[in-house]
Amino acid sequence: MLRKLEQNSTSERLIDAALTLIDTSNGIQQVNLREVARLAGCAHTNVYNYFQNFDDLLWEVFARLLERWERYVQEHCQADLPPDRILIDFIAAQIQFALDHPGWYRCIWLEPLFRNSPPHILNKFLLLRDHFIQVLMDSSGNWMKTEQIEFIENVMHGYLHGEICNLISGRMLVPDTQAYKTMILTNAQTVLSALLRD
Repeated sequence: MLRKLEQNSTSERLIDAALTLIDTSNGIQQVNLREVARLAGCAHTNVYNYFQNFDDLLWEVFARLLERWERYVQEHCQADLPPDRILIDFIAAQIQFALDHPGWYRCIWLEPLFRNSPPHILNKFLLLRDHFIQVLMDSSGNWMKTEQIEFIENVMHGYLHGEICNLISGRMLVPDTQAYKTMILTNAQTVLSALLRD
């Protein structure tokens, strides 16, 4: 029987080790079970005392990444902004997270995952989506219908993460990082305004 994650420091060390490796390796591709166990200070066979397999460990790591991303964005967004600044602040925080932790960002949005996601992962994604929808509602004056705001969130999400992927992969249209960040923020406002008019 597997031991409970929240009550075991070894399982937490394994999760922290994987998070560190993903961050320092710029993604999940170079992360393997033996290296995670080595960094956590235990034998690789010890992992199976806490997780069914390596994929299960990685799903738990993925859940922690989503929590860290959400916490980072919340901590870097100011309270009580005027509506026209709420979205920009939110997007700027996401861009900065990707610049500070490109490996984590790649793992969340770009890396192929292992099998069907567990329900708690999907629930976390839905909570993140709901947060983005609320940001869009707040920045537009809370007058849109649910179907309209969900469509806008989907388009904005695709634009935003496409540009961030260009940024962290060095495929920027503008060679200066700060200038590219400014371009993303300006374009996001333009995209939102266009979508709100339709």
